[in-house]
Amino acid sequence: MLEAKKRLVIMIDWFLPGYKAGGQIQSCANLALALQDLFIIYIITSDRDLGDDAPYPSIQPDAWNKLGNGLEVFYVSPQNLRYSFLKKVTAQVDPHCIYINSMFSWPFTALPLLAYYRNSKAKIVLAPRGMLHAGALSQRKLKKTLFLQVFKAIGLSSKVLFHATNTTEVKDIRQVLGKQVAVKLVQDFNATIQKPFQTVAKERGQLKCLFVARVVRHKNLLFLLLMLKRLTATVSVTVAGPVEEADYWNECQQAISQLPPHITVSHTGAIPHQELEKIYLDHHLFVLPTLGENFGHAIFESLLYGRPVLLSDKTPWHDLQQKEAGWTPALDQDAFLSVIQVAAGWSQQEFDRHASAAWHYAKEYIQKGDLANKYVDLFSIEEPTPVTSARG
Repeated sequence: MLEAKKRLVIMIDWFLPGYKAGGQIQSCANLALALQDLFIIYIITSDRDLGDDAPYPSIQPDAWNKLGNGLEVFYVSPQNLRYSFLKKVTAQVDPHCIYINSMFSWPFTALPLLAYYRNSKAKIVLAPRGMLHAGALSQRKLKKTLFLQVFKAIGLSSKVLFHATNTTEVKDIRQVLGKQVAVKLVQDFNATIQKPFQTVAKERGQLKCLFVARVVRHKNLLFLLLMLKRLTATVSVTVAGPVEEADYWNECQQAISQLPPHITVSHTGAIPHQELEKIYLDHHLFVLPTLGENFGHAIFESLLYGRPVLLSDKTPWHDLQQKEAGWTPALDQDAFLSVIQVAAGWSQQEFDRHASAAWHYAKEYIQKGDLANKYVDLFSIEEPTPVTSARG
């Protein structure tokens, strides 16, 4: 007799059809779709996209919705983002495992933990999503410090299994919460469908750069803008992402206003995920001088579409340069300036070589491991072992 499928609840602040919160939405969607034949999956999320005042027009708030891809999603309205309601909705499912996709969300991290850490038989898996990195912790520091103090004081760190997506995040979790916490390393569930390689026209002395991220201090857009005025090549930069920190965006706009005529910057705002492919393919170089990423879905998508990347050294993508797929210098303006000047000088043939290398890098990454089975192990109801590695 076949064993009945286990019930998995995924808690996440924003989900499809949302897109403004970035890569975590697509990651959870990829994960849920890949595992829906192995688990009975229920997703509990908010009824509107990041920063929106109205719910998604295509869903029924405060009810279970079945999406076209077969996923069961409960969209919670703002007035019901409270302890008793969320506990009731989750209890209806009676999950074997609860997968939490944030470290500091009040409704989708704190409330589920408080509701289930003492008496529930459900296994709790918590993915910090890079939020325990030093760079991330430096933003809104007081609030996060208080949260972590309470988290440790009431013993939550010993009640959950932490999901890290790379070795740096394993270190971050232990550094912040202690070496004794249970951690399992399984790489993030990136997109696994790759289209044939496509190039784009490239002339020497001209470069089209792309920055895909929320406009927040942590993503470090201002660093890039201040460096651009020193360039001699003709460079355009497309900034694709919502403005979340207005004061920071004002600083960025001030920097943009001081750029010379041969450097142009355009801001598209947030772009639905299904429309991003065309944006990537229309550019030559993805640039993200981030203060820290535990994965970076926008980074991987650039590689997936065959576009080389220029990143800070605060991401897990450390072997790009040896594969000619990108660069990861320290956060130094001269280092970034040098790479962009070189890329601007590429001929069509030189661009195609780096672009093809990026595409093949993503292809090899996809083929590395059997992620579905590793996530089955992550969500199994066996007692978690203290530390394991399941790299893809």
